[in-house]
Amino acid sequence: MRLLLFAAVVLFAASGAAAQPTADSSFADNGVALIKVGPGVGSFATDVTILADGATLALVRTIRDNEFDEQIVARLDPDGTPTASFGVSGLARLDTLTFGRLDMNAVVTLADGRIALAGSTFPDSATGAREAVVVVLLPDGRPDLSFGTGGVLRPYGTRLSESTRIVARGMTLYLAGRLSAPGNNAGRATLTRITLAGVDSTYAVDGSYIAGPGTSFNDVEVSPNGTTTLVGATAIAGTNVSWALFLALTPSGDIDPVFGLTSRRIGYLSTRAYRLFRRGADDLFVAGTATIISGQIYEPATVLWRVRSDGSLDPDFGTDGYAVYNVWGPYEGQNGDEAPGRPGYLDGGVFGLFVRGGGSDGFRMLVVQLDGSPELTN
Repeated sequence: MRLLLFAAVVLFAASGAAAQPTADSSFADNGVALIKVGPGVGSFATDVTILADGATLALVRTIRDNEFDEQIVARLDPDGTPTASFGVSGLARLDTLTFGRLDMNAVVTLADGRIALAGSTFPDSATGAREAVVVVLLPDGRPDLSFGTGGVLRPYGTRLSESTRIVARGMTLYLAGRLSAPGNNAGRATLTRITLAGVDSTYAVDGSYIAGPGTSFNDVEVSPNGTTTLVGATAIAGTNVSWALFLALTPSGDIDPVFGLTSRRIGYLSTRAYRLFRRGADDLFVAGTATIISGQIYEPATVLWRVRSDGSLDPDFGTDGYAVYNVWGPYEGQNGDEAPGRPGYLDGGVFGLFVRGGGSDGFRMLVVQLDGSPELTN
């Protein structure tokens, strides 16, 4: 099985009983593909997806003169080389699509091979105000001019908003985002259903489920029948503390009566849920963070919850359904509260996720057994 880590694009293969990750030597240069976007231009990947044919799509952001400059979609063949027929020499540049600077953060594919991207645009660079956007490209990297306006849709019009994740089920898109509002922690998390014709007004209320004030969605999963599971956080009014948020919606966009909506805290820790992974119908893993806040000292930790189909936690996993891994130790400053990467199931019966720290700590990988005990840390 392959795991994907992106800074460049790196593929790992799990091997052995303990599923020790090793670089996949069949991909590019010993598992590492460097995406070159131009001379003297720095870049990093913000999201990747592996296609059915083994090819890889990477959403790339360039840096010029220490500032974000351009958004690019790169397509790599299964062996890690650029797909010559995609865009120009494997790169589709998005700078001609919109009316302000783009900040895209997610890429998925539709059933017919079209590519959907989610993020935000900054129509007024002076204020930094954001508006959520969805971009659709044809399979060869050209803009789909039949979608939205010239390939770009603003699902919330000119309301201040942002996109966090997007997933596809067949030819339908589900966009997790947030509507901004005046005041501290006043924004509201949203889930919007989108077709190639635009926002699907039959879903929830006028196409969107909108959660309460102070909420945010960080990841979303859609089942074959259209049920959605979301994870994120809800801010506790009057404090700098947040609790992890778990939610399931019916295919019509109502709160699922079985799974429901729950907020999770761990003692006196501030918690947030960032990524989810479903190993089976009754076996959902959620990766997040827990942070002890004492003055300006932040002690970050990675948290893993194991959730049943009714929204309850599996008592046989870790401590009453969750496990905390303090990989980084005390860190002074808010950069200590960092998001883990998307979890995934590894061969050999273990569970792995990437975690990161602030400053020069970089990336580490944590591999966990299915009962919650750590297997190894790199």
